[in-house]
Amino acid sequence: IAPSWGDNALLEVCGARLVEVLVAADYHVTIRAHPMTVRESPRVMADLKKRFGGHPLVDLETDISSEESLRSSDVMISDWSGAAFEFAFGLERPVLFIDVPRKVLNPGYEELSLIPVEVALRAEMGAVVSADALEEVPAQIQLLSGDRDGYLERIRELREKWIYNVGSSGSVGAEYIAQAADRAMSTLS
Repeated sequence: IAPSWGDNALLEVCGARLVEVLVAADYHVTIRAHPMTVRESPRVMADLKKRFGGHPLVDLETDISSEESLRSSDVMISDWSGAAFEFAFGLERPVLFIDVPRKVLNPGYEELSLIPVEVALRAEMGAVVSADALEEVPAQIQLLSGDRDGYLERIRELREKWIYNVGSSGSVGAEYIAQAADRAMSTLS
């Protein structure tokens, strides 16, 4: 579980209940709490630690500097976190999104009449389950992990369509910066 943070984020809205459902289905659960959740929601973190701190199927990560738990996971469960896109596009694995209220940092986005990529790609990168239907999560995980090759292909196609310069972004970015610097220097001469 690697969610965003804030009053309407997954851990705050239904995190403990989600962990209960997963543990009851005999899943190993790693909770990768967002650093802002650790800082801003100490009651949520204390409750999770109290309820699941000693549970053999639950790991609570408050230091997310290691990527090991991500690399060893078959499916990520998230909300509106950018980590979901990193997981899907970087590790080529599906994400199960819990549909909590959107985290909108720019309410003016609606004036553009465009669907944000974070909204448009959720169901294509995995599945979406309502926060009111958490009992569906184990079955959805089975479907996602059971179609590993299908999601691998789909996620690769999405990455190719939406992410530019995959595998060469460092050199492409460096070349762009060098050209911009050359243009800036030529205007000074």
